[in-house]
Amino acid sequence: MTLYRGPNSLFRALAPKYRLNKAEYLQLYNLRPTTQVMLELVIEEAGTRFTEEELRDILVIIRRVFDEEEESIPAGVEDMQMPKIANKLLGANKKRRKVKRKV
Repeated sequence: MTLYRGPNSLFRALAPKYRLNKAEYLQLYNLRPTTQVMLELVIEEAGTRFTEEELRDILVIIRRVFDEEEESIPAGVEDMQMPKIANKLLGANKKRRKVKRKV
């Protein structure tokens, strides 16, 4: 219930501030990093994409989301209608270019 959907989701907490791809969200959810070293192993090129302060902020957000016990999240919350977040995932909805091949 805390990965993508509902107001208590990891995605909803991180997406407005940080652009991550789907694989990174899944790894953050599954591995639940607690240190900056672990976080840098999950996020590709973390050192070039984010500053030290931003990485610390991401860790704080992750802790906050996962410290909420799932038992306290009401049933059906993942089906709530929520406003869309622009540019949801890095690389999502990439338009494929048609490549002309020379024969």
